[in-house]
Amino acid sequence: MTCRQVSKYFLYVLLLPAVEHGPAPRVSTHISTMYMVLVILAETMLKANLPMPAGIIDTKTPVWAIDMKMRSLTPYLPHTLRYGMKRAISVAVTHISNRKEVIVMVRVNGSIMGADKEKPIVEHYEDVDAEKAASKFDVDDAKYASEVEKTMPVLKALWTYRRACMWSMLVSLCIVMEGYDLVLVQSLYAQPAFAQKYGEYHDGSGYNIPAQWQLAIGNGTTVGTIIGGLFNGWLVDRFGYRKTIVASLGLTTAFIFMTFFAPNIQCLFAGELLCGLPWGVFATMAPAYASEVCPTVLRGYLAVYVDQCWIIGQLIAAGVMQGLSTNSTQWAYRIPFGLQWVWPVPLMIILWFAPESPWWLCRKGKLEEAEKALSRLSQKESKVDPRSVVAEILHTQALELEIEAGTTYWDCFKGVDRRRTEVVCMTFAAQNLSGLAIGGTPTYFFTQAGIPTSWSFNFTVGVLGLGFVCVLISCVLMTHIGRRTLYTGGLGLLMGILLIVGILAAASDSTTSLYVQASLIFVWATVFYLTLGPICFPIVSETSSMRLRQKSVSLARISYNIVGIIINILNPYMVNNSAWGWKGKTCFFYAGTCGACFVWALFRLPETKGRTYEELDVLFANKIAARKFSRCVVNVYANDNNVLEIKNSKKEAREAQLTLLGTESAAVHRGS
Repeated sequence: MTCRQVSKYFLYVLLLPAVEHGPAPRVSTHISTMYMVLVILAETMLKANLPMPAGIIDTKTPVWAIDMKMRSLTPYLPHTLRYGMKRAISVAVTHISNRKEVIVMVRVNGSIMGADKEKPIVEHYEDVDAEKAASKFDVDDAKYASEVEKTMPVLKALWTYRRACMWSMLVSLCIVMEGYDLVLVQSLYAQPAFAQKYGEYHDGSGYNIPAQWQLAIGNGTTVGTIIGGLFNGWLVDRFGYRKTIVASLGLTTAFIFMTFFAPNIQCLFAGELLCGLPWGVFATMAPAYASEVCPTVLRGYLAVYVDQCWIIGQLIAAGVMQGLSTNSTQWAYRIPFGLQWVWPVPLMIILWFAPESPWWLCRKGKLEEAEKALSRLSQKESKVDPRSVVAEILHTQALELEIEAGTTYWDCFKGVDRRRTEVVCMTFAAQNLSGLAIGGTPTYFFTQAGIPTSWSFNFTVGVLGLGFVCVLISCVLMTHIGRRTLYTGGLGLLMGILLIVGILAAASDSTTSLYVQASLIFVWATVFYLTLGPICFPIVSETSSMRLRQKSVSLARISYNIVGIIINILNPYMVNNSAWGWKGKTCFFYAGTCGACFVWALFRLPETKGRTYEELDVLFANKIAARKFSRCVVNVYANDNNVLEIKNSKKEAREAQLTLLGTESAAVHRGS
């Protein structure tokens, strides 16, 4: 096997061509990072053609490779691994003059263990051209790839990476099913044929679905989504995006049978619960996949498209239910359930051929496969060679390992990543806390407030149609205003609208007041779908660290669902006339929760617009205040003293960053 091929447990990295075997020091770290460090080290030693001074390594400072004719910078080795690397270099120094080899064993799961001498892990390995291998991970290549990503015009990026956009959009289409079911189940409760099949008969009111079963079915799907999202963090790390999503689509196809043929409400509940499992996978996978296959200038737009897919699903469900509203047979509810089979089978076939995330492949040490995936995601005319992008990915992973090295759910709550987890979880949960139960699917609120049912349905369809248009507009706003400003400003406006609705509800119960409240809910929906609704997704997918991305997104979605369950329990009591009877005054409650989120966002939500993942790692590692993120100039390839600089204004920082990009780009390609 070659040095880039990974056996089940160990990766053997051949540093120097030789005749005898030297000692085998044990070093534990992520495979791709250690591979980059060792190959660059070997290449510089060979170029020097002299014994390396043993004194170049100090356990108190980062590990640096000798600079001979090229700048091979490796300052990001984790502190816990410096002793192991020092031993490896000591062996190299001892034997370099005799041209002997050094083999470093790296355990895939990160634990330090030696090989089984009785049963060798691999039977043979091939010599590696150190200079050729090192060229794949040249820091200047990584720097150039980063600069091109940041400065490429949007239209140029759309053309160059149109295949990446296509695959990201296809993965996001899986979200349509969850949005469809969200409206479908709530609408079926009012369907006479559905109520007669699964409900109970009451004198005077006819057939109705018991309130406890309405609550159980609605929250059952949410619980399934939570479980699916939790497992997705592990599944993607273990099997990758492609296999996980194809398997989830297969499960969706099977679980729909339970809802379509459900003989009683208990079986329907079980079917909805099980359907929630793959939907939890789709909900957390789509934004993460978009952020890993698209360049910096496009990742925000593709993340926003995830929210658009939710709205598309809800609009389809509303249209289907409207078309079947006069049907009194069993097909009035079987057809809506059966239409869910339209999505998973064709998507399963298409997505089997989807390229795997190059970031995931690099984390697993499959560097050649990562290059092939990048070639499939971009056009041949791309200015960046796939090897340069791999170098950028490895450089980012090395930087993150210097900060924190864990990859479990528990690591999301440790060190620097604790703040990042807080941001993604609060950003997602704030959607429910801002009044989504009233403004997002307002039929029930309108009905309880006294507006006729026919008008309530028309209002709901209007809100969803408005949301579709607003999400498109939000892409333009996001580009010019930024994530933080748009999100925080949206929370402030939503809080103000909710307060006004609450005041109107408390002041008068007249018909005029009711329709004014309904109109203000339209305004609320407009603001929500311009700000919180879509902008949440790029913030969540960009804020988390690369090594914990899938787990962080899963935790964010779980936070959203947990808050959603609480809201689903409280909201009927607040709105329903037979319970607390707050009606429109319910908006006072949501104004309070929305206001709390607004205060949090002012002090804790950072600006991620235009930042590469390396730059975000540096900003979080240096504990920069959220309001100062946009004023920082970051050069991740500079020496330790010039990596980060805080300017007095956003404009000054933007100009300095552009100047830096131009200077560095010229330096990288001078003479080429």
